[in-house]
Amino acid sequence: MKAIFSSFVMIAALGATIAVSQARTQPPDALLLSCRGEVTVRRTDGTAAPGAYGLPLSAGDEIRTGPGAEAEIHFQNGTWITVGASSSLVVRAAGGPVPGRAAPEAGEAFASVQSFLTLKDAEGVSTLAAIRSGSAADDIRLEAPCRTAVRGGHPRFRWSSADPSTELRLKLYDESGLRWQTDVAGTSAAEYPAGEPPLEPGTIYSWTLETTDPLRVPPVRTPAGFFEVLSAAEERSLDTLLAAAEARRAPSESARRIVRASALFGYRLLDDAVAEMRLAIEADPDNAALRTILARLYAETGRTVEALQEYNRLIERR
Repeated sequence: MKAIFSSFVMIAALGATIAVSQARTQPPDALLLSCRGEVTVRRTDGTAAPGAYGLPLSAGDEIRTGPGAEAEIHFQNGTWITVGASSSLVVRAAGGPVPGRAAPEAGEAFASVQSFLTLKDAEGVSTLAAIRSGSAADDIRLEAPCRTAVRGGHPRFRWSSADPSTELRLKLYDESGLRWQTDVAGTSAAEYPAGEPPLEPGTIYSWTLETTDPLRVPPVRTPAGFFEVLSAAEERSLDTLLAAAEARRAPSESARRIVRASALFGYRLLDDAVAEMRLAIEADPDNAALRTILARLYAETGRTVEALQEYNRLIERR
């Protein structure tokens, strides 16, 4: 068990290293977060590029839209501008179309979105192409929480099973060993009881499911799912960030969900980010970048079957 915990810590440390590296990169002045129809970005050096989802924009860049086209731009100071059909807009410095100081949480939200959108990069797509879902005979798969953080000390566990009536034993471990267990059948979810002591921030927990039917030999046992609990300070900071994002209402539902998913991802709440991305896709179902991000999130949380399903949808739409 200690070896498994060590591996998880190494993965978390790698993620932190990547985040620090990204934070040191000079952020753009704005991001193109929606692009419908003919949209062109003319750079300050005279070159032109077609508009693309998540395209970084710098001061002096001009966004031009054709007939029937539209572009949504998210600025460093948290403001939004929609460029309508047959229009143009020049990006200014100081974080927005009108110079002004951004609130600290606006800059954090913008940085979160910028980092989050790297999940759509081509390198990520090739990584997804190499995913294999494992044995086709796997009957039970953990869904959440896996490789994520959770809010509150009484998480809800979810899984999928080929036969929901299968009798299972859920075991929860902390770094000292078995913390709690319960037997379940006829369901795909279980709550850590409110009467149990809350799980503590700063501890890495793991959980597994195994069959209990003595006639099933050998018994089936899932790989472990890992998670941690956000601290109270992190929860307060996240709530402030989300409230600030809602106050600067995004012009479309898909953009709003992207901003929320980015904030949740920045606080390691990957399962919550998955839920927001699914809502973003409902609002903008033809956006391949959103599906790529969702597939990456599924892969990050170990849900390789769902990751492959999203990746296959991307292939079918090409």
